[in-house]
Amino acid sequence: MREHALASEQEVFPIEVDGYLLGTVSLNQVRHVPKHEWANATVEQIMVPRAQLPALPPEAGAERALFELARNDVDQLVVLEGRKLLGLVRREDLLRWLDIHEWMMAAES
Repeated sequence: MREHALASEQEVFPIEVDGYLLGTVSLNQVRHVPKHEWANATVEQIMVPRAQLPALPPEAGAERALFELARNDVDQLVVLEGRKLLGLVRREDLLRWLDIHEWMMAAES
């Protein structure tokens, strides 16, 4: 996990069991675990449970995603259908998509 987390741009990692989201763990949460507790700390102890996560339904548009990112002051949102994780929406990716979309619209004019 450590190598995957460090090699990725992802900062939040979903925790799933049998296809259902239990919660997420961020690198920031892991950093706050004192080193002497690493051997005994469990993911369940440090994760944010699904019920506390800001989430979007799959039909949510970009405008709602940006609103929810700002309202919850987070960089990522989970996309859920019931308890099933469909994906993550990152602020960075959404803003990049909007920039590309705006550029393409301007180029068509």
